[in-house]
Amino acid sequence: MSTIIYLVRHGKTEWNSASPEKVQTHSNGRGNMLTHEGYDQARRGAEILKDEKIDIAFCSPLLRTHETYAFIAKDHPGTAKRTDDRLTEMSRSFLDGMAKSEWGEQFPETTPILEARKADMYGCTMPEGDYSRCILRAKQIAAENGEPNKKFPPWENYSDVTRRVAPFAEKVTGLDKHVMISGHQGLNRSLLGILLAETDYIAGTQEVPYLVIPNRGVYRVEIRPEGTRLFHNVGQGWNEGLIRQDL
Repeated sequence: MSTIIYLVRHGKTEWNSASPEKVQTHSNGRGNMLTHEGYDQARRGAEILKDEKIDIAFCSPLLRTHETYAFIAKDHPGTAKRTDDRLTEMSRSFLDGMAKSEWGEQFPETTPILEARKADMYGCTMPEGDYSRCILRAKQIAAENGEPNKKFPPWENYSDVTRRVAPFAEKVTGLDKHVMISGHQGLNRSLLGILLAETDYIAGTQEVPYLVIPNRGVYRVEIRPEGTRLFHNVGQGWNEGLIRQDL
């Protein structure tokens, strides 16, 4: 039995372009749609996958992953598509939509959060504190983004996302099919952490938060009885191993 998994990150969005530091997790408004550059990145991913076999595709519930997959689907009209809530991006709760530069400068109460992330990017938890000003700012950002009734899910770290997506990973690795996943940076990092856990491609969980997941390019994980192998393609053919430099 062999399972081949293609892992794609959505193309760049308005928020990605407006501020590389802007946190984008569970937002699904105007600023979270693909830009012209994002569409181009999605087309490049589709070109990479054009001649690959895809039996089933999974998308996050967030629209930017569906916009990205739409380009891939043009060359795979017979592929079954599913939406799985477990593939949603890591939650930054009320920090969603806020630029990281705002955290410490305008909202000093977030300093303990920054310090916790710096100390442990994989497993940091939300320190207790009064974040009422941050929540008001989050609601303002959501309203400006066309999401006036947005709910803010609890904070997640990479350990949380890994636990959330582990049952999904167990399911797809046993399908004996060619699977494509249209996901997100944090989500795809966690998936790779699970899929490569018993390999030499990553040193351990502490490497997971730093894996390079560009908006263009595709990872291919081959899971076979003789072992797991990882390849990537950024438009220059398939090469073994991780992408080592962001694009």
